[in-house]
Amino acid sequence: METGNFWVWKLPKMETKKEQPMVTFDKRNLTIEVRNHNGRHVYEIDLERCTTPAMLLDWIFQLHSKTWMTPEMMDEFLSIIEDVCREVLGKSVQGCFCPFGQSRTVDWEKNPCA
Repeated sequence: METGNFWVWKLPKMETKKEQPMVTFDKRNLTIEVRNHNGRHVYEIDLERCTTPAMLLDWIFQLHSKTWMTPEMMDEFLSIIEDVCREVLGKSVQGCFCPFGQSRTVDWEKNPCA
């Protein structure tokens, strides 16, 4: 719906299963798992294959385009990526993937950011 110079989206209220987080990180195999509002496993993102800013941005927009993705789930996803980078690589997402606007390739095993 357009209102003047702004677009307004009405997001559907979705019931979520609170007993299970929608976005989780598995440290054993460096994957982020994303579930839909029914709790069904939908995506498993292998971080060892997510090594460039372009690959990371692709995942962000891949998830953003899904009808079941809520703003809260996207916030969870972005927060987990930030936390994982700090825990595994020792720096923020920006510090690892694009410090000072310069694209970097990340090697999750060799940990070049620390």
